Amino acid sequence: MTNEHEFVDWVDAATGRVTGRQPASQLDDSIRYVPGPDGEPVAVTRIEVLTAGDRREIRQVAADGTVLRTTYQARDPARTHGARGITRSVWKTRSTAKARMCGPSPGTDRLGGGC
Repeated sequence: MTNEHEFVDWVDAATGRVTGRQPASQLDDSIRYVPGPDGEPVAVTRIEVLTAGDRREIRQVAADGTVLRTTYQARDPARTHGARGITRSVWKTRSTAKARMCGPSPGTDRLGGGC
């Protein structure tokens, strides 16, 4: 595997604020590595999550800022769960982009922006 790493930062893409940090060893390989253009796994060091209404964009980013993969999700209104009066949404993956090499999209607040 290329670019071994210890941690993956979870980031609110709208603000750039790091919302969490997890040891990479606790994540599934499909989250912490993405095949690069040559097919070799590239380490994901940052996961940016942008939520806009009932849609969410998740970007897996390499150490050099390259967006390795983007996944789009939509809130599934038929599967909203609640406990003690608190509503928690269930997100359904609508489509997952194939691994693609995109430049970073700093400052964008649009879903699908930057590539």
